[in-house]
Amino acid sequence: MIVIGAFRHSLDLEQALSVLERSGIPRKQLLVVAMDGEPDVPMPYSSRTKDLHSQGVELGFACATGLAVIGASTGFIAPWGPILGGLAAAILGFGIGFGIRWIHARRLRLRPMPKNLPEVTVIVRCAEHQSPRVLEIMWTYNAMTVGLADA
Repeated sequence: MIVIGAFRHSLDLEQALSVLERSGIPRKQLLVVAMDGEPDVPMPYSSRTKDLHSQGVELGFACATGLAVIGASTGFIAPWGPILGGLAAAILGFGIGFGIRWIHARRLRLRPMPKNLPEVTVIVRCAEHQSPRVLEIMWTYNAMTVGLADA
């Protein structure tokens, strides 16, 4: 029988392999393969933009709109009037919105992002009477999926 299990790269995988070896499965009958992750090649025609400047401009326009309304409203009381009050508040709002996004983007770039480790596939060749025990061990140690095939 061939038992195939997929694990996340973790201590559970190491423990499962150790228990399999202690339960009588020789190391020669265990095949452990780390799967490759997605390549880091950017897609040339992505429908979703990740440009930090365009996101900053969008947030800047949103803040500018909100502060322009507030500035125009308070401009009726101020001596310079609602038009200049609205324009000044819009410029201030754009600067605040763009600045917030710029600071946030800088913090994201400075902090290292954890990269997900690839999945690991474990292939076990065993006798038919050992297969229920191998399945039980894999499920006990948090296998994502387990399959069984005749050899």
